[in-house]
Amino acid sequence: MKITEEHIKLLAGMAGLMETEENFGFVPEFNAKRPFGSSMRASVARDAWLLLGNDDDQFDWDDDDAHNELLEKIRECTPVLKAILESPDMGDFIGMKVST
Repeated sequence: MKITEEHIKLLAGMAGLMETEENFGFVPEFNAKRPFGSSMRASVARDAWLLLGNDDDQFDWDDDDAHNELLEKIRECTPVLKAILESPDMGDFIGMKVST
């Protein structure tokens, strides 16, 4: 598997909704139930569809094969994120300003 622009767009969408774990208050986390703000399987696929730059009116709520493809792309984001964070080039981000 190769990292694609789709993986980066999906990870950015998830990151936009990252939270700090509420029990301890210091662990960053993705909401596994609502990675993009929705919780139903087809809704998560739709949210991924939109993040990838597609039009809402072209999403087919009944196309399970298309939903499975989108959900598989989301599943691939785990090894992609690990590879990115373990990359020796991550040092380029040290010193970069981020909003808190």
